[in-house]
Parts: sequence; structure tokens; C-alpha cells
Amino acid sequence: MYAVFCGVHILVLVGVMVLFILCVRKTTSPAKISFMLVTFSLFILILGMYLELVSSNTTMEAIMALKMQYIGMYPFSLSLLYFTSCMGGFHVPKWLWTIMAVLDAASFTAIVSTGTTEETDHHLFYSSMEMESDGIYSRIVVGKGPFWYITYAVILFIIVYIIVKLHLSMRRSGNAIQIRRIRLILAGVTVLGVEQLMKWGGLFGSYNPFAFSAFILVVLLYMSLIRYGYFYSVSSAPANLLNCGDEGVVMLDEHGTLIYMNATAKRILPDLSGERNATDNPIIKAAIESSGDSLTIDGNVYEIRSERIQEFSSPCGWVVWLINMTKYQQRLNEINAASAAKSEFLARMSHEIRTPINTILGLNEMVMRTSRDKEVLEYSADIADAGDTLLTLINDILDISRAESGKLTIENREYDTMELLRDIRLLTVQKAEERGLDMDFSTNPNLPQKLIGDPARIKQMAVNLLTNAVKYTHHGYVNLYAEMDGDDLVIAVSDSGIGIKPEELPLIFNTFERIGAKGDGTGLGLTITRNIAESMGGSISAESIYGKGSVFTVRIPQKRAGSSPAGVFIPSAEREPVKPSAQFVDPELRILAVDDNKYNRIVLEKLLQRTKAKITTAESGAEMLKIAREQKFDVLLLDAMMPEMNGTEALKRLRSDPNSKCRDIPAAVLTADAVLGAKDRYLQEGFDAYLSKPIVPEQLEQLLEKLSGSPSVHSDAPEPPTTTTDGLPDDPLIDTEKGLQYSDNDPEFYRELLTMFAEEVPRSIERLTAALDEENTALYTTLVHGLKNNARGIGADHAADICYTAEQTARSGDIGKLRKLHSDVCEAVRAAAEAAVCHQ
Repeated sequence: MYAVFCGVHILVLVGVMVLFILCVRKTTSPAKISFMLVTFSLFILILGMYLELVSSNTTMEAIMALKMQYIGMYPFSLSLLYFTSCMGGFHVPKWLWTIMAVLDAASFTAIVSTGTTEETDHHLFYSSMEMESDGIYSRIVVGKGPFWYITYAVILFIIVYIIVKLHLSMRRSGNAIQIRRIRLILAGVTVLGVEQLMKWGGLFGSYNPFAFSAFILVVLLYMSLIRYGYFYSVSSAPANLLNCGDEGVVMLDEHGTLIYMNATAKRILPDLSGERNATDNPIIKAAIESSGDSLTIDGNVYEIRSERIQEFSSPCGWVVWLINMTKYQQRLNEINAASAAKSEFLARMSHEIRTPINTILGLNEMVMRTSRDKEVLEYSADIADAGDTLLTLINDILDISRAESGKLTIENREYDTMELLRDIRLLTVQKAEERGLDMDFSTNPNLPQKLIGDPARIKQMAVNLLTNAVKYTHHGYVNLYAEMDGDDLVIAVSDSGIGIKPEELPLIFNTFERIGAKGDGTGLGLTITRNIAESMGGSISAESIYGKGSVFTVRIPQKRAGSSPAGVFIPSAEREPVKPSAQFVDPELRILAVDDNKYNRIVLEKLLQRTKAKITTAESGAEMLKIAREQKFDVLLLDAMMPEMNGTEALKRLRSDPNSKCRDIPAAVLTADAVLGAKDRYLQEGFDAYLSKPIVPEQLEQLLEKLSGSPSVHSDAPEPPTTTTDGLPDDPLIDTEKGLQYSDNDPEFYRELLTMFAEEVPRSIERLTAALDEENTALYTTLVHGLKNNARGIGADHAADICYTAEQTARSGDIGKLRKLHSDVCEAVRAAAEAAVCHQ
């Protein structure tokens, strides 16, 4: 019988080794690795049992054999759990692995350190040990210590845990093959569990049949791998295919339990395996809820995607992909950098081309003024038309390059909707009339009088659409309709033109796309309009019937600046003339005007000439305080933004100066700060009145009359002089009508302002650049504020708007953003200066 026992153990050892070798030749997978661990540790365990049979003549020999058994027992139980979790598709929490590992490590230490005699043993694993023989073979009889109970409690727990989890996996699985695999594994584990219970119950006497039950177990485990083609099925696909590459793959069951993670996923999300429910992880949750988002982990950019796993048309889980987009992002950044460089080059070249073109047009204008030769005038007219076309093309290319490089600036300021529509009509009606077309502007009664947005960009879009409509309409009409739809300003341009073919309609917003072989122009207008609309958070759409006409609709969000309706649209030429108000005159009035900008001081002096008041100017708050100690004045006009000492601080010092002769005189603040609440803020700071820049002459005179406090003389205002705008800017960058308004409708004075602006720009840019280099945002704010006022004063609203954006950015202290805007500021004011100087 002894020989039979020994032979059985040898056969089991050989069988286990054969299974190990057969598995080694299979494709690597978590299940394969865990099965190899099971068989290898089982081999050590059974080898220890064999040694106990053949060499247990002394206590020392028996204890050494037992120690070898337990060296195999602990990894066998843990690797069996890992194998069944891989094959059964269930998740073992990290904390449970930790507890079992700690208990097994403590028990292993206890068995390894067990002495070989009663005297040398610590009795932690065995309470007693004694050799006995039953006539077949000698064996050691041991008493059970605390760590023996812990060891077998862990083994029993693992067996029960595996059986319960496999039953649950079978119930959840809809895959027949997977269910058969689980049944084989379950049968093997059950055999082992029953054998252990029977042994602990004493049914086998002194013989330990573990080798039989364990061998049955590993044979069934191997069958679960081989019989149903695990190494060639989708069950092994994650291990065989998904461990390649930089993409992380995570598989979850219907309940969010982690089924599988490939090596890349474990590297990206090392803590995921320890979570009870994988969907609690914010990254996995984001992938399931919003597939396609991107995130950055450890410096790498990943796109997270999720897909539902379907079995028999029923959802049974998720697969989450973590796709490494770092290289693609770097390549995209390189492409964007190249595109930005191209756009920057186009912008610079366009700017450089503007200078000689403006010179040519300016000289051509002088030829047209002075020449009386009919043929020469015809040539000059052709030059002017060609130059205007070239300037339009250059401006279009500038806008396209700005949009592509992300430098298209969008402003937010209050504007009058009717004034905006009148400006748009003035810029387009002449072309329509030349072609014999009717042009009608109409509005919905719900259109507010005041909105907050970027009127210059809205004007640009509307003019582009109207110009296009006029170009492709040979007879009939071109109309514009405006309304407010919720929070959106809607502008629709309709025409009775040639229309657009259905197949061409999707192409019209493409860059350089022209509809029809005979169409002239660059094909940029609609592209620019679309870019502007999208930059403002809006959209543009088109509808057309070929041969009958088209409708282009721009929809952009705008904030309301009040509840007053705009009323019925009345073109500029149809507005009733307003009778001039009486002119304010007071020769005795003494005015102290303070502004650090020489340009602004000259403007004030010019505007106040007709009041006959005595005006003294100062260029700083300190100079004002000095003059106020020496002379008495009736009214103080104080600029708000000045370096070193701003207007508010200067007023406070004046009021508190006991030696000043002007402590109590009324003071008005002159500022371009026209945002809502600015007036109330300045009045609370001690000013008696508020006047926004650019200064309107009538408003200035009304303010002086209010503040002077002395009897004033009024003379009937003279009839407005017949003004000629010959030689004044005819350029989209400068609104001549506004510039004249700020110049008291005096063309000569306006020309002086244009000249001063053009002369001042180079020095202003130099000072701005120096302030930026020094990162002196306070000085930059003051300088660009003054430049904004000067641009607004000549009607260069686009340049003024860009300066306003730079001013707000400088106030915020964002140097990085300010550096990007600075080139736009320089470009815009240079362009405005060129437009101004070429007409002098």
C-alpha cells in the first residue's frame, strides 16, 4: 500500500509538470500565467507531500517536508483565485487581496520558523508534534496552533468565495461557451472543497487525498482553457491583441465591475483595480457619459471613448478606450504653428502693401483735384477704382489671416442700432443706385434702440452681404431686414438676383469660392462674414432659388442696453433737420483744462474757440495744482486717465489744498470710460459733471453753461456752414461723418486732427512698445487709453475698438495676452494713420 501511495504522488507530479509544459507553449494571457502559477505551486506542494511519505523517519525530516508543502500551498491558493477571476470575469477588490496576502505572509513566517522539536518550537503554527507509525509508513502527528487555523480559514474562504463568484458570473453571462468554461472550473473547485471538508472531518483517517483532488482540479482547469478554444477565442483577445500599442483598454460588466485592464491602462490608471465599482473613477465615468472628450494624464493627451458591449443584442457592459493622442496633438500644434506663421506673413505683407497703395491713391487724388484734362481724369478714375479694389482685397486677406491665427478681435460696447443701420446704408446705397436697384431697409418694432456688441464687425458683415447682393442682382431690389429674436440680433439680406444652384449652395462659404464663372471679386467676402459671425458666437445661413434670388441671414447674440425700441428706420437723407441750438458764449469764463495728451488739449482749445472763453491748459495733475495756486478759474475740465496722477487723485488733492484758489470750483471729468455705471462712479468720487470722449461740441457747451454759474450770453447759432468733404478720407477704416461731428463740422479743423493723429502715431507706438517691454501695465493702460480717444476722435472706430481691448487686457495684468494684442494695436493705428495722411 505504501508503494501505491508513493506511485500515485509520482504520477500526479508528472501530470502536473506535463500540464505546466503544455501551457507554456500557449499564447501569453493573464489566464495562462495564473494557470502556470497554479501548476507550479501545486507541484511544490505535492512534492512536499511525497517527501513526507518517503523520508519522514525523524521529526526534523517531517517538519521540513511540511514546510515545503506550505511553501506551495500559499501561492497555490492565491493563484487559483486569480485564475478563476480571470476566467470567470469577476473582480477581486484590492483590499481583499491585501488582507489575504498579509495573513498568508504571517502564517508562512510562522511555519517557516517552526522548530523541529518540542523544545525549540514556538507553538504558533503547531501546538505539538509527535512521530508515529501505523504499520504502513511513519508520519508526524501535529497539534493545531493559531496560524494553522488562520491558514485553513483563508483557504476555506477562498474556495467558498470562488464558488459564489462563479455562480454569480454564470447567472450574469449570456455566453454559452463562457458558461461551460465556468462549469468546468466550478466542478474542479467544488471537488477540492469537498475533499478538504471530508479530510477535516476525519473521513480519510491518516491519509491525505489532496493530491487526487488537486490533480482533478488542474485537469478541469486546463480543459476549460483548451476544450472551448480559449486561446483562439474572443475571451483571450484582450490579452493577445489589446496589450499592444499605446492605447489603454478597460472592460467593465453591466454593473460597472472591472473585468479587464491591459498593461497600458494599468499604467495610465494604476488605482483603478482597487476600486469596488470602476464607474466611480472620474475618468471612466467621463468616458461613459461623454465619449470623445480629451484629458491630459502625466503630460500625455488621451482621447477617452466608450462603447457598449452587446451579447445576443443585449447590453452587457462597456469597453473604455484611452487613446494616446500626444503625437497627433504635437503634429496638430506644428500644423497650427505653420498656419499661424503663414497668416502672420500674410498680415505683415498686407500691411506693407497698404503703405505704397495709400500713397498711390493719395497722389492720384491730388491729380484728380488739380488736373483739367478729361483723358487724365478718366485714367485717374480707373486708378482710383483699381486701388480701391486692391485695398479691399488686402483688407479681406488681413481679416482671413487674423481669423486663422485667432487674432480676430471682437469688441463689446454700447451702440445705437438705427445709427448703425444708417451707416450701413450710406456705404452701400450708391452702388445699388448706380445699378438701378431699389434698396430698402426695414426693422421689426421689437428691435431695441441700444445694444451691446461690436458694431464695426456687424457693419462689416452687413456691407459684405449687401455688396454681394448688389453684385449678383441685375434688376429688382436688394433689401435688409433687422429684428431681435430672443437674445439674438438677426440681419437678413434678400435680393432678386441670379440666385444660387442647389449644388453650389454648400460651397459659397468656402475661401476663394466664387459662384458662377463670370463672378468677379476674390471669393473672400462670405468666408470673412462667416468667420466674424462664428467669432461672435453666431451663425450665417443662406437660402436661394436659382434664377429668382437669395436670402442670407446672420444671427449673433447681443446684449440689450435698455428697453427702448428703435422705432421705424429712417435713412440719413430723410431725417428731419434739427434746428441748431443757440450757441453758448461767455467771454468772461475762465477754464482750466487738464490732459496729458497734447492732441486732446489742442482739440479742446479748438472746440472752445467759439465760446470766446479764456482757456488755460495743463499737461499733468501736478501742473494743474501749481496753476490753481496762482490763478482763479471758473470751471475745471479734468482728464480721467493720466500717468503718475489720474484725474480722481488730482481732484482730491485740489480739494484738500489750503493754498489753492480753485478748491471749490466745479469740475467735470472728461473720459472715454463710457461703460454702464461709469458716470455714477465719477460723480461719487467728487466730480460735478461727466462728459464722455470723443467730445461732441454741443455737449461740451451745454456742460460749460451748466457749470459756469455766471450769467452767460447766448447768440443764435449760425446756419451750419456748407462743408466740403473733398480730400477727406474715403476709407472703411475712418468714418468721416463721425470725425466731422467731433470736429464741430469744420472740415479744416478735421484735417488738422487727421494730420496730428498721423504724426502722433509713431511716437505713441514707440512709447507703448517700451511700456510693454518693461511690463509696465499701468503706463500701457494710460497710453493706449489716450490713443483710443484720439482714434475715436477722427472716426477710426476699428482702431479705437482694438485699443479698448488692449486697455482692458492691460488693466487685468495679463502680459501674455497683451503681447499678442499689441501687434494688432500697432497694425490698426498705423493703418488708420495711413488712411488719414494719404488724404492730406
